[in-house]
Amino acid sequence: MSYDNIHTINLGKARLSSSQHRAARAINMIREYTRRHRHRDKVLIDEELAQHIWARGARRPPRKVTIEMTDDVDAILVGLYKPEEPEQYQTSLEKTAAAKQEEPSELETTAGALIAPTDQTTDTKQAQN
Repeated sequence: MSYDNIHTINLGKARLSSSQHRAARAINMIREYTRRHRHRDKVLIDEELAQHIWARGARRPPRKVTIEMTDDVDAILVGLYKPEEPEQYQTSLEKTAAAKQEEPSELETTAGALIAPTDQTTDTKQAQN
């Protein structure tokens, strides 16, 4: 993968448009940016990128978006860039789930230690009676 095809576009100026037209303006800004950098007229926006822009509605598009441009025979394809994570990195949810499965927490061990002596004392009291 070539890093020349990955760009981060600031969409902050879309906020200057009226509130109902901000997401549409953000899409047009992506088209303008691609035309300016690739010198071609036909730009195709990937459906996933369009959904990302419109996900929060027409009034609140994201401030920045990282895109990946791909040259095609007729046009330039623009999609949402997703960096590939190496397998050695885990998300925070995976880390917490793995930690819970490996060993019990301190609260569970101290709670077990507090319960065990009280059970023994009640057993010895009953044995004495």
